[in-house]
Amino acid sequence: MNIKIWIDLFKVVALFGGIWAAATLIPWGMGLDEVELDYPIEQEVKLGDLMVENIIFQDPTHPVIGDKFLDSTVEVITSRLLDSLGHSDYYYEFYVVQNDEVNAFALPGGNIVIYTGLLRFAENADEVAAVLAHEIGHMEEKHVVKRLMKEFGVQLLFSAMGGDGVVLNEITKSATSTYFDRGQEEEADEFGLHLLDSTNIDPRTMGVFFKRLDRKYGYDENLEIFMTHPNLKSRVRESFQYPIDSGRVFTSINLNWEEVHTALEVY
Repeated sequence: MNIKIWIDLFKVVALFGGIWAAATLIPWGMGLDEVELDYPIEQEVKLGDLMVENIIFQDPTHPVIGDKFLDSTVEVITSRLLDSLGHSDYYYEFYVVQNDEVNAFALPGGNIVIYTGLLRFAENADEVAAVLAHEIGHMEEKHVVKRLMKEFGVQLLFSAMGGDGVVLNEITKSATSTYFDRGQEEEADEFGLHLLDSTNIDPRTMGVFFKRLDRKYGYDENLEIFMTHPNLKSRVRESFQYPIDSGRVFTSINLNWEEVHTALEVY
């Protein structure tokens, strides 16, 4: 057995050893917010940059769209949200990726990936804003890094940042496929609804979007957005029950969504 094989074997053993340590040493009966998981923001940003490079610029299954019109469309939507967000530990980056799935997901360090399938399914800019407000909620509540720390432990996260490709690939795979628990989804929803409200976008838009998604697809556990966003019906109900003052007038994001759908035809 040559040296390279021994090194790769050691990495795999170290990876599963870290997972075992996390499972053994962290009190799993407690929620993530009850467990003291401290990971410096600077390190999270570096880890996120590596994961973005690994997914967006090296993985052929996630080709980033270099379309100026679509990029500017996303910028209009996200600028509206971020202007209302106020102080944040993160400098947000949004990436439009060619993928037919109706989905978006958050990576460490303020990175959010948006699938073209989401833009295509949405009927207006407000619906995209609703989904992104939810993903921003995951980021601001530290759900992304907490989940990775619980699953892999601090040592393996630092190992990935040191250029360990085997560990980085496993962490990246987990970040893009593992869904959040019910409590985290509820927190992200609550954050997202408040963010929409402060942005003067009707919070019920989130419920409208998910209700239409549910009607079209039903609950298909193989559909990625249902895997990453469980308990859809209860979350639709919470959106429609969000308290709104009588006579409140909201201001929709002024974008021609037919032009967006036309631009998406080539992808």
